[in-house]
Amino acid sequence: MVYGEEKARDMTRSLLPSRHRDSARAERARIHRSARRQSRVEVAQLTRDPEAFEDLAGLDDDATGDIRYMVCRRRQADKVAPFIRWARAIARPLPQHSRLSHLRGLVPQGVIRDHALFHLSAEKDFEHPAETARKEALRRRWARDRNRPPSWMERGEQAELLRTLLRAPGGHRAFNRFVTGRKLLGQHDVLPFLAAMWGQPRGTRHDRWTQPSGPYANQASSVNKFLRMFKKHRGDVEATVNALELESRAFWMFVLGRPSPYGRPSP
Repeated sequence: MVYGEEKARDMTRSLLPSRHRDSARAERARIHRSARRQSRVEVAQLTRDPEAFEDLAGLDDDATGDIRYMVCRRRQADKVAPFIRWARAIARPLPQHSRLSHLRGLVPQGVIRDHALFHLSAEKDFEHPAETARKEALRRRWARDRNRPPSWMERGEQAELLRTLLRAPGGHRAFNRFVTGRKLLGQHDVLPFLAAMWGQPRGTRHDRWTQPSGPYANQASSVNKFLRMFKKHRGDVEATVNALELESRAFWMFVLGRPSPYGRPSP
């Protein structure tokens, strides 16, 4: 039988390797290959026509978000059950607020420890009571707000905010990463982009009470949310992304009772 530090080391290492390591390697290669292909195409287009810079929505993009999603999917395939059972048995006699810190002192330091504690921190048995209370407050807030109908911004205000966003450093990339479906191509595309969600303008002063009716109406809510947060933070792209991340965490805590499995979104 193995006990003490050797047992802790063996149980920590039991999480690796991931059961999906082969598919993760293939996915990583595909992501990098796709990013290189896109970069070559866009650089070639820019070489032919330098004025097309605004049309290249992905020119300043990278594969960080896709890689992070791939890493999180690979982590979900780790063999965590034996380690979790062992950790629960070790920490059961201890007060809940000190269980995670106790396990942190048992397992050997290094990347493997950080990896193991990442999985352990998502378990309710090892959650600090203060963190549990905070998550419960977030869940109550989300439950209160999730069915509230959106308060639409007027189309003219959305257009001005989009133009301001495109001039802000990193704004174009952050916006296109947040929305799903149709991407914003540049300054010349602001009005067509809004028309794709809202349909053709009706010439009325009550646009904020009309419902989106364009072919991409399903993404109007996410665009409205991003622009409201961008306006609230006075054009600060980083603050906008961080605030949206907090809302996303509240959503996952409400649905799953734990943080988002997709990691921190890229700015």
